Amino acid sequence: MTERQNCRPEVKKNEARPNSRYLILSENGFGGKKYRLAKKYLKSSGNTTESWAIKRDGNCFVTQVTISGEAGRLDKITTRIGSKKVKIAIFQPANESDFAYYLEKRNPVKDKLLFTSLTITEVSPATYAVGTLREKLKTETEVSTPTKKMRQLLKETSYLPVQNLETILARLEDSITRNRPLRIGCFVCLNMKCLQSGDKPVYFVGQEKNRLETPKVSKRTREILSKLENSGLNFAWDFLLADTDPLDIYDEWLGQQELVKEIGRYKSRLEKSIASLSPNTSIKSWSDVQAMFQKKYQTDFQRAFETCDQLVGTEYIASSARRRLAYFTDRVGLPYSDEITKICETTAKRNIALYAAQGPILYDSYDLLVISDPDPSRLGKIQSLLCPKLPIWYPFPG
Repeated sequence: MTERQNCRPEVKKNEARPNSRYLILSENGFGGKKYRLAKKYLKSSGNTTESWAIKRDGNCFVTQVTISGEAGRLDKITTRIGSKKVKIAIFQPANESDFAYYLEKRNPVKDKLLFTSLTITEVSPATYAVGTLREKLKTETEVSTPTKKMRQLLKETSYLPVQNLETILARLEDSITRNRPLRIGCFVCLNMKCLQSGDKPVYFVGQEKNRLETPKVSKRTREILSKLENSGLNFAWDFLLADTDPLDIYDEWLGQQELVKEIGRYKSRLEKSIASLSPNTSIKSWSDVQAMFQKKYQTDFQRAFETCDQLVGTEYIASSARRRLAYFTDRVGLPYSDEITKICETTAKRNIALYAAQGPILYDSYDLLVISDPDPSRLGKIQSLLCPKLPIWYPFPG
């Protein structure tokens, strides 16, 4: 018997599935944390069956995939009218108390997803999806001003709530008044690698593909850029190559490679693979942006490093250090030592300090920040530590 079966509340026979209570997992695709947790919960109870249905509701075509099991049913509905479509994921647990308990126990402490935070509807999945699409079309017809278009675009495409949305809209209006593009920044991390040298780690810049170059994320990037272009908004999207990371985080543990040359090779490839996705995109070295704020950056970096415990908590730092230590011992082959543990803790704190110190610079240099990290919520919070008013958009799934 599994741990969850041992600990979860007893499912009583009279706790049958509610007739008309459905949980909205996603309204912009089949992904995200809510969707993944519900699917995992559904499949954890045993075998599931999958069925398809294609039907028409007036001028709306509906494709519905239903995954059913003992724990409930998960509906993936795609509705389309002409070229417009929406993809919605809806879950109906057989026992809501058991699902709520699962969310409580299986979520990490940080960014915990609670049952009470889920949107509930009593409308059937297909009807809800059709209604959502028709409301979207109605809204698009009514939208006229650039600000309304941007508000709608941000809300429809963001996997997490847009941070400081009103600031973005105010800056958009300012950019229109001043006849300048809306400035969008999106970090691209270097491919940092590590080897063993004696009993110490040696870091160097690798040349493996960036997450933004993978087929799935690259497709999403093109979709987002296309939506911005089709909206008629004047924008400039800078992919910010995080070229200050090696020295600011790994300084004394860097290898003897020609750092500038290797970063240049990495940047050249990105210019061909992602900067060419749109006439509005370009690759820019973060060091060029940071240079104008170097004194402030150094002050903020040191302040964040010294107060890491207060900013994020000791457990967050310890968790990050443990992951680094596991990488050293399991992947790199370094033996455990007090010195290695200290390196893990130091680089963890430097990483936090670097992200935090970038926040105020981003606020002054760009109208909004796009997060493309695999853990978008975590990175958004860290980059906002010293600048809570930083505008952030989350159009990429975790």
